Amino acid sequence: METNPYCIQYAKSGRAICTACENTIGKGELRLGSPVVFHDAVSYKWRHWTCTTPAVLNNMAGKIGRHSVEAAITGMEDLKPQDRERVIRAIQTGAVEKKEHREGEAGYTGSEEEEGQEAPAPPVRTPRKRAPSRKAQETAAAQEAGEEDEEWVPSSKKKKAPARRAAAAVHK
Repeated sequence: METNPYCIQYAKSGRAICTACENTIGKGELRLGSPVVFHDAVSYKWRHWTCTTPAVLNNMAGKIGRHSVEAAITGMEDLKPQDRERVIRAIQTGAVEKKEHREGEAGYTGSEEEEGQEAPAPPVRTPRKRAPSRKAQETAAAQEAGEEDEEWVPSSKKKKAPARRAAAAVHK
């Protein structure tokens, strides 16, 4: 029985985006690809190795139990020995070690945290604010100059075009 294997490798370029933290995966960083079938072709959703969750590791362990390491995970033979040991240890324990988060990688906090403390929340992405309209700018300028709204008159007041019938009667 065939299976769609997970893929673990060093990033070939710096263009892939981690599905967990939504940051780019730098060239040469260790990454894990979860298989996704799209139009009868297998593709991968990439994540930093340090962003791998216990659920993903549990799924990997189950796939290894049903098949073999070679059939469940591709790319293990191309890893450095210390990285291969990190991967095997994480699959056996069900968690990526906290000390594996290095500076520049996702999950790095800058200091060794105690287990009772929480990590700071990631920054919230907000949309850019639109530029104020011309009328709002003129109103703000008038208020800064000390004028009140009652005295304010728009600088460019448009005239209405004459009605078509009335315009036709005028031209005759």
